[in-house]
Amino acid sequence: SFSPTDDAIDVEVNINRLTMAFSENVQAGSGGTFRLRRNDGSNAVIKEFVVGTADVTFSGTDRVFLNNVPTLDYGASYWVQNNNNGNAIQDLGRNPLADWNDSDTWNFTTERQDQTISFSSIANKTYGDSNFDLNATASSGLSVSYSSTNTSVATISGNTVTILGA
Repeated sequence: SFSPTDDAIDVEVNINRLTMAFSENVQAGSGGTFRLRRNDGSNAVIKEFVVGTADVTFSGTDRVFLNNVPTLDYGASYWVQNNNNGNAIQDLGRNPLADWNDSDTWNFTTERQDQTISFSSIANKTYGDSNFDLNATASSGLSVSYSSTNTSVATISGNTVTILGA
C-alpha cells in the first residue's frame, strides 16, 4: 500500500515523505530510483529518489520511505514511478520488487489553495462619465476577468467599463 494512497485527493503540499508498505519485510537492493512526476501530460520529474541515499530509507521491516519531498504545487496531480529495474527493493530472500512505470499505480492530487480576490475601490459613476478601469488581484496569481450583468447599462472590455445608460 501507499501513503498517500493511490488516487488520493487533497494531499498536503508540504507532505515531505511518501511511504510504501509491503506484505512482507523488504530491504535495499543495489541501485535503482523512484521518480515523483507531474501527472499533467508533461511527466516532468519533480524529484528523483536514489536508493542508497538519505532520500530512500527502510524501516527495517515492511516499509520504505521516499524522503525530502519538495513542496508541491497546489491543486496539482503527481505520480510515482518505480524505475528500479528490479534492484532497488528486494524481499529478504533477495527477490526483486516488480517495477511499475505507469501513472495509474500510485498517483495523487494535492489540496487546492484558498483564494481571495481584492478589488480597488471605485468612485461613484453615472451615465455620461468617461470610461474607467477595474482593478482586482487574486491571491492565487490567476487573472481576474469581469462581466456585466446588464449590457444595456454597462459593457466591459478587458478591464475597461463603458457606461451606456442609466
